[in-house]
Amino acid sequence: MKKQIFFEISYWLLVLLILSFLIKSMSYSFEASFFIASAILMGTVVGRVLHKKIDYKSMRHGVLNSIYLAFVILLIEYLTITLVHLYIPLLQTDQCPDILINPIFLWIISIAFIIIDELLSKLFFANRELDKYIEFTSERRKIKLLTDSIILIESNGDEVWVRTSLQTSFRTKMKISHWEGRLDSRFVRVHRSYIVNRNYVVDVNASEVRVGDYLIPISRKYKECNPYCKPNK
Repeated sequence: MKKQIFFEISYWLLVLLILSFLIKSMSYSFEASFFIASAILMGTVVGRVLHKKIDYKSMRHGVLNSIYLAFVILLIEYLTITLVHLYIPLLQTDQCPDILINPIFLWIISIAFIIIDELLSKLFFANRELDKYIEFTSERRKIKLLTDSIILIESNGDEVWVRTSLQTSFRTKMKISHWEGRLDSRFVRVHRSYIVNRNYVVDVNASEVRVGDYLIPISRKYKECNPYCKPNK
């Protein structure tokens, strides 16, 4: 996880420099180019984050949401570029080059950098070694647990319980959405209150999944998880 975060930060900093030099060729100073590149990348990074949330299982909804996202990216970039030209005195001209407000150019730049980021992420991290241990705080104590010993994560009000194969449970304040982001491909969310370890799945149907001795409901929102609930061995 830390390596992937470091990669993302490094990648977007490199993109910022490349885009700054590209804009500098339009007769801006490097400082001005850097601010404009930052403005453009604000929309691109937002697009990168939101793109991950688009579900293409329904092709129609996936395409529509992608179109909406394209216009959101463009709107953010127009707003930030305009603000930069209005309020940053380092920009040596009041005239914004036409190419910087050309929607096709902005879309191509954004889509290209997002696609390259996704391809590199898959290349370097798709087959990354699964985390052997996971650390968290329970009852003010630091817990280091074998990741594969976790059977399920259960959210119960303000508390989240970590159930393990050793017949032990740990109470933590870390939200289930945070757990979902930290856990790897061995785990799948089946309900707003449950994340299960596929390696402990005994049986699964349209409405329930049996994980070890636990019978967990599959909520309507997560019914698409059904084929992914099967054991990962």
